[in-house]
Amino acid sequence: MLSVLIPIYNYNVQPLIIRLHQQLLKANISFEILCIDDATPLPYPYLEQEIGRMTHTRLLKLDKNIGRSRIRNLLAKKATHEWLLFLDADCIPISSDFIENYLSEIKNNTAPVLCGGITYQSTPPEKSQMLRWKYGRAREQQQLATRQAQPYRLFFSANFVALKTVFLEVQFDETLREYGLEDTLFAVKLKAKNHRIIHLENPVEHQGLDSANAFLQKTKSAISNGYTLFTQQQLTANHLKHLSVYLRLKKMGLLSLFRSCYWIGKPLINANLRSQFPALFFFDLFKVYTLSQRAKQQRSAID
Repeated sequence: MLSVLIPIYNYNVQPLIIRLHQQLLKANISFEILCIDDATPLPYPYLEQEIGRMTHTRLLKLDKNIGRSRIRNLLAKKATHEWLLFLDADCIPISSDFIENYLSEIKNNTAPVLCGGITYQSTPPEKSQMLRWKYGRAREQQQLATRQAQPYRLFFSANFVALKTVFLEVQFDETLREYGLEDTLFAVKLKAKNHRIIHLENPVEHQGLDSANAFLQKTKSAISNGYTLFTQQQLTANHLKHLSVYLRLKKMGLLSLFRSCYWIGKPLINANLRSQFPALFFFDLFKVYTLSQRAKQQRSAID
């Protein structure tokens, strides 16, 4: 019936597994929980023993890190059931009926892909995590009606269910070895193959907040991926807002002026993004500038 698939890297997944296992037993279905540790440098102690005590639950460990896309594809290939529930290790289901909510939608057989949504805690975190928290609440935590209106654009891989045959037909792009946009490209491929995504109100709370420094570095990686996918014509400007802005600036002949103005304000922007009150407007400027610099350095077809 249902395989719950959790990629692990440097995060204590035990509370998530315990909660899921309780709900799965209550649902009285055939299930498995399959976790793969992507070569965590310092694995959490006793996790393997705890998982070993749970029925229908397995933990596999990799000797070499294979990345976000490959590990999800590997999980799907090793899964034994018809439906796959993918969850990020640093998320936790909010509802005590989290599994039941997905099962109800599966039984209705409305679509091969279901997306439950993501939320963030209402209490602000420490200063170093403010940028990630603010971005998550403003850009990723969306009302159900908004997600339903843009089912592919607002797909997130942190919490979704897919029919195994459909997932294996599409899969995550394993050429994306670094962080970012694997879920965007996955949704684009689903749309191209006319596989529907249904959004429902069944969120998880994202608890593993990155520091501003880590988040900015991951953002650079995602921009690099987006740059590559655009030049390969796998993504368009409609999929990436910062790319759309960049192309408009280029068309208007304003790229040099933009870079100069950003460079002047760069110390202020960098300080703000790491402050207690980061401005997402500055974060958007950071993304456009990062893309413009990458394109300029690589002398690509888009610059």
